[in-house]
Amino acid sequence: MSDKSEIPADTDVMKASRPLRIRMLLLFAASAIVAAAVVFAAQLYVQKQITLSSVDPLTAADNVALMVRCLTIAFGVGLAGFAAWFGWLGACILRTGQYPPPGLPVIRDTRIRRGHWAKCTAVAALLYCALLLAVGTYGAWRFDYAVRTFVHHELVPLDKLADRR
Repeated sequence: MSDKSEIPADTDVMKASRPLRIRMLLLFAASAIVAAAVVFAAQLYVQKQITLSSVDPLTAADNVALMVRCLTIAFGVGLAGFAAWFGWLGACILRTGQYPPPGLPVIRDTRIRRGHWAKCTAVAALLYCALLLAVGTYGAWRFDYAVRTFVHHELVPLDKLADRR
């Protein structure tokens, strides 16, 4: 066994799925393209709002706040999706007592773990699920608070903001 990444011959191994590798590569590439497009569009939108702020600062502040809220919601939905997947994976591992669960394709050759190590993997997946949900919830709450509190105060004089409410 010259290479450290080799798996010993006496262990059970789930073989990698080539179609899954291709799908994951395409998904990653598509996600990177969408993320780049969102960043580019957000920069253009903010530039337009900076131009608008010289004419109507209240509308520009509201528009920026709406953009931040929309991006926060999109980010939270993405985190919730990952959390749901990790929760499902942890439940499958606990139910079957094996990682990876039978029938689940993998992107690289993976040693099958049973017993204590499978349970540890399931608990780690469930803890990661809870962490993602907590970060998503707390992050959405903090961003909403920041938008309501700070965005208007920085872009609009307080006396104009008080008159508007």
